Amino acid sequence: MSITATELKKNLGKYLALSSKEDIYITRNGTVVAKLSNPF
Repeated sequence: MSITATELKKNLGKYLALSSKEDIYITRNGTVVAKLSNPF
């Protein structure tokens, strides 16, 4: 899943829960800047 940094800021709790099931790529200006994933 790919989301914008603004979307992450607005719904952090939702994406933290989703990150346990799938990797979430965070974009800024169309470029991937981070990846949120399960550490296990």
